[in-house]
Amino acid sequence: MSISIPLRIRKLACNMKPTIAIILCLSLPLMAGTIGQTWERNLDFILLYIIQAIGLNIILGYTGLLNLGFAAFYGCGAYCYALLASPHLGIHLPALVVLPISGLVAAILGLIVGAPALRLKGDYFALLTIGFGQVFIDLINNLNHPVNITNGPQGILSIDPFKILGIDFSLPLVMGKIHLSSLQLHYYLFLTIIIALIYVCHLLKNNYVGRAFMAIRENEIAARACGIKPYRYKMLSFFLGAFCSGVGGALFAELQGFVSPSSFNLLESFNILTIVILGGSESMVGIIASCVFMLSVPELLRSWLPVVEQLISTESQSPSWIRNLFDPEVIRQSIIGIAIVLMATFRPNGIFSDKRKLLK
Repeated sequence: MSISIPLRIRKLACNMKPTIAIILCLSLPLMAGTIGQTWERNLDFILLYIIQAIGLNIILGYTGLLNLGFAAFYGCGAYCYALLASPHLGIHLPALVVLPISGLVAAILGLIVGAPALRLKGDYFALLTIGFGQVFIDLINNLNHPVNITNGPQGILSIDPFKILGIDFSLPLVMGKIHLSSLQLHYYLFLTIIIALIYVCHLLKNNYVGRAFMAIRENEIAARACGIKPYRYKMLSFFLGAFCSGVGGALFAELQGFVSPSSFNLLESFNILTIVILGGSESMVGIIASCVFMLSVPELLRSWLPVVEQLISTESQSPSWIRNLFDPEVIRQSIIGIAIVLMATFRPNGIFSDKRKLLK
């Protein structure tokens, strides 16, 4: 009897996990709203990065391909939405039309890049993706003459807000006692898309396509011996990962109302890669936890450090290097760097890595 009670409690706790997670996800923007718009906006960006990490996880986590120019797909989706839903070209397509188009255009770009890149392996493949990311930035920086397509380094302004099912996402929603701000509306939209993507990834991972991806990741020669065509499945993983990233880019463009080349540089690719590495490939829980960590740390530092920074700045004798130590960006990068080193040393498979790998 003494054994059955803990087992029942454990089983009940396991069954309650999804319910607790749903309640927490639904209540987070309401709790953040009591603190201020800064945290509401931060929650939206956490969800945007989760979408990007899901896309990269298909390429890196499932198939084992190190893409260091992934932000280019992100930028492709963002610019696609900006061009098709803004006064820049005079086109104002509905959001439900532009979102899938943005994902599809990014996915086609993934195929165009993947066609030559996937014939390379290892370091050469990674270097080619870095080059592709830089070429994309140079391209959108210079497509402003002789015909102004991207408006160059100035970017595209006044991007149309979402208008879905009669709801204008640029305005608060008031329905009786329900009052949701624009940022909260975006949160629930992004959350819906993430749930759909996680479900699709779950189906993908548990059917023959996902198993083929993981077979290629573990041993490409053995996978080929089993009848799997590695090149074809690698192209498919690029297509799916780029599609996710393109949709996320469109959501980013609409939320910001503005896009520019500087938002999709190499550093952005490394940020997304860091999220996947810290969270662990194949682990959605790890990716979510990693996104929360990566985006919450800067905001917490901005809240806590100004007081210390002010005290130090009042001390005229304090050397500049001491003041620089309390720069939020320096501390953020240091914390993330230390976290990566610790993860590589003690948990190389990520925070919430596959339990079967841990048992081995």
